[in-house]
Amino acid sequence: MQRGAQRSPVDPDSDRRFDLQHYMHRAGVFGKIRDFDLGPIRSLVRALPEIGTALKVADIGCGDGSYSLRLVQEAERVRGDAALSLVGVDRTPAMLSAAAKTLGSKHRGLVLGDSAVLPFRKASLHVVTSFNCIHLFDIGAALAEIARVLIPGGRFFIYTRFQDQNRRTLWGQYFPRFADVEWRLFDEERLLEEIRAVPGLRPQRVETFSFQRTSSRQELLARTRERHYSTLALYDEDDFERAMSVFADRLSRLSDPVLHRAENSLVITERA
Repeated sequence: MQRGAQRSPVDPDSDRRFDLQHYMHRAGVFGKIRDFDLGPIRSLVRALPEIGTALKVADIGCGDGSYSLRLVQEAERVRGDAALSLVGVDRTPAMLSAAAKTLGSKHRGLVLGDSAVLPFRKASLHVVTSFNCIHLFDIGAALAEIARVLIPGGRFFIYTRFQDQNRRTLWGQYFPRFADVEWRLFDEERLLEEIRAVPGLRPQRVETFSFQRTSSRQELLARTRERHYSTLALYDEDDFERAMSVFADRLSRLSDPVLHRAENSLVITERA
């Protein structure tokens, strides 16, 4: 049986345990098996609130700090030193340990915490960010907390992949049932509806990014074997091995290296 069939949106405790286990086991290699793109970071920095002091930022679900680091570096490049005072929040201790190594001195704190109960005072942050993890949140509770901790005029930036974008990935096309197993991702309209339902939050715009990638077949198989997407951990071992065999066969029919495309979106939301 697929593990995904055993877990459902109405079993949040099971979901949390699964996510903790998955990211705990991959904390040390996460930065090596995932792609990180500067385009959305640059767009995000251009959309930061114009405030005369260093912006107080919380990166929720910061993981190993790869996106946090790029955000601080790009903000400093554009706005000067100490443009951001960033705190990373994650519910996986191993990821926070990895983030400490990634960020070095480029953070003002790394906090073990959950998006549903943020460890910040009311109206104490200028910016909240979430990179590739909004689908792992208790969305209603998380959005209410983000509305609470943002100052009026503050902004919440969500970088994510929508369901239709997921179907168009290499894995969505060639890895058996990949897009169907991944029930957690939002479609664009549903996410916007969730945001609009929270008093004080107002979606501003959605920017879409498309990236052309070139990867060897060997690299693609190795990253998939490492379950670089948490979707791949939703398969039990037997299903995963059968799907890997089909995936390898399908890749063997493609030219090497393989050209493929990834799409993601940046949702910019303001605290009214």
